[in-house]
Amino acid sequence: MNTLYIKSFLSGIFLAFLLAGCQDDDDLFSGQDNFITALSLEQGGTAYHASFLGDSIIVTVPDNVSLKGATVSYTLSENASVKPDPASVSNWDEEMLFAVKSWNGTQKTYRYTINRNSIDTKGTVVLSTQEEVDAFGELGVTSISGNLIIGQKTGADSITSLAALYQLKEVAYSLVIHPTYAAGEIVGLDALKRVGGEINITSVEKLSDVEFPGLEVAGSISFTSRHMYTVAFPALVRVTNRININCPLNSISFPALQQAEGALNISDSYSGGMLSRLSFPMLKEAGSMAILQLVSATRLEAPELEQCADLNLSYLNSLEMIYFPKLREVTGKITFPTTSKLTELSFPALEKAGGLDIRDGNISSFDFPSLAEISNDLFMQRLALENLDCFGALTAIGGTLEINNFSNMKTFTPPPSLKRAGKLAFSYYAATPPEEIDLSGMDIGELSVAGSVLTGTKIKGDDEFNGTLTIDASASVPSGKTAVFPSLEGFSVVDSLSFGGYISYLQVIDARGIRKIKKGLRIPNGNEAEFYMPDLEEVGGDFIISSMGSLAGERLEFPKLQTIAGNFDVAILSMNVRSLSFPMLESVGGYLELNTGYVFDLSWAGILYQYCLSSVSFPSLNTINGRLTIQGNSDSESNNLLTNLDGFSALISVAGVEVTGQSVLVSYEGLKNALPSFTADGWDATNNAYNPTYEELSSGTWVQP
Repeated sequence: MNTLYIKSFLSGIFLAFLLAGCQDDDDLFSGQDNFITALSLEQGGTAYHASFLGDSIIVTVPDNVSLKGATVSYTLSENASVKPDPASVSNWDEEMLFAVKSWNGTQKTYRYTINRNSIDTKGTVVLSTQEEVDAFGELGVTSISGNLIIGQKTGADSITSLAALYQLKEVAYSLVIHPTYAAGEIVGLDALKRVGGEINITSVEKLSDVEFPGLEVAGSISFTSRHMYTVAFPALVRVTNRININCPLNSISFPALQQAEGALNISDSYSGGMLSRLSFPMLKEAGSMAILQLVSATRLEAPELEQCADLNLSYLNSLEMIYFPKLREVTGKITFPTTSKLTELSFPALEKAGGLDIRDGNISSFDFPSLAEISNDLFMQRLALENLDCFGALTAIGGTLEINNFSNMKTFTPPPSLKRAGKLAFSYYAATPPEEIDLSGMDIGELSVAGSVLTGTKIKGDDEFNGTLTIDASASVPSGKTAVFPSLEGFSVVDSLSFGGYISYLQVIDARGIRKIKKGLRIPNGNEAEFYMPDLEEVGGDFIISSMGSLAGERLEFPKLQTIAGNFDVAILSMNVRSLSFPMLESVGGYLELNTGYVFDLSWAGILYQYCLSSVSFPSLNTINGRLTIQGNSDSESNNLLTNLDGFSALISVAGVEVTGQSVLVSYEGLKNALPSFTADGWDATNNAYNPTYEELSSGTWVQP
């Protein structure tokens, strides 16, 4: 077989196989493919190729590119058809559906969508002039990764329009508009949806109307201007930090705001606004909230607000209505206006509050039916309330419950559920106090009754009062009135007894019934003329009396007092009192310091004032754990009536003794039993009529030779 024949034979076999393969392909075609296999759009000489994700056709273009009128190129599966025909579409900026039908009639649907890429500029952008605003706008920037600063702090007005910034959607940090912005409103930022930092507009004098129609999220908002009258944020949902607007507002709108996570402060320190209604219809959560100095505001509404920190409503003289029907918790304090046109307060859902401050005497109706806990103070002043039934659910007050000048409250009884308060204070300087205060069953850290007139008030409590009882009458007394210690029912045992500061006007202290003071007793300097504590048996802390310069009687006595656990520090500097007596006192846990008084010598004018004790009596006192000090008022002001220390004859144990400033003292025999309990280092006698040494006393020379 020759070579040519072999080549011809093989070529024939290959051709036969090739024909057979083609025939097999024809046999496999079923006409069921219904795919768009490629699609691209050309606009302005640039082609934008689609990507396919499942049944989605996605074309990605920059934010500033419009695909209206773009030319389309596409391919389909063999013998497939599509409706609508892509060649017939003119607006490729809109989503649409394409139905692709195969040769055998099966159909597949594609969704066409457009994905826009932001045009971002890095860092801070400063636009100081109108020309710079317009030039920047031509860049088509949609996102700024830094700050946007418009205008300058000082200089001539230079910017009249922001229309060129119509494509801007986001500023990552702050947006600042400086005073050289010269337009009366903001036009051109309608597309702005997010400002990560602060929107700050301060002292822009010509800007009267501010609106950000598309803004949804901001870090902070800070507007301060005497010329800004309208503020509107129709789409704003969330502010991550604070809102601070201080302007003479006529209109303000936050219809979509749900969260103000920092401070929300709306005020008008310029007192020029005519805003009558302030409403936050969608607000659910706020940080501290302060609405201040809106002189024309009559209504304040937050119908969806559930919680906030402080709520400060001050200097709202025209306010007639507060509407917070869903407010459940205020972690800080609610401060209500001191002067307003409010006649009622209603917080039906409020369960917890840090504190309440209510001082408006025009309010006659209160409704806090769900309020169970106040963690700090409840302060109420000049209210027309007769009782506290409006707080029917209140169980605890962590701080102070203060009742201040309630003219209609004749009897105070706490709400039945209120069992605990850190302090209960009654302050009456401009009204007559209640005739009776009933605290039976309450756990109170301190009961304070303060005012100019306490006459006739009865305070009822448990026999053991585990708190401080403070009686303070430091204000002037109206003509014809006398301030006296209230009568007590119960209070046999008290934690401590205090009289506040200087007792200026409390003229009678009659603390009958108090048997035990667990802590200390301090009676400060004052003008009391009468003093009685006939039942006191025990003081668990310090026992301190200062001066009592106005006492009228000749004798001051604590007839039943047996034990003082702390220090004894007493000064009786009265022209009338000559005798101090503690007949049952057995021990003093600390030191005992006694100021026996002094002489104020004006003999050159024929006057001699004696503020001196002539007798001190401690006949049962056997132990002083500290030092015994008996002294005059000072080195130059000595006692000239006390001649002996016989009142200490039962004393057998003391850490040391100092006697000074007793100009007629000649006998120390009352210390005879105490002398062995201390050493010579513990003895000091100076500036007395007789100043024996420790050795002289030890040798028996107790009386001046």
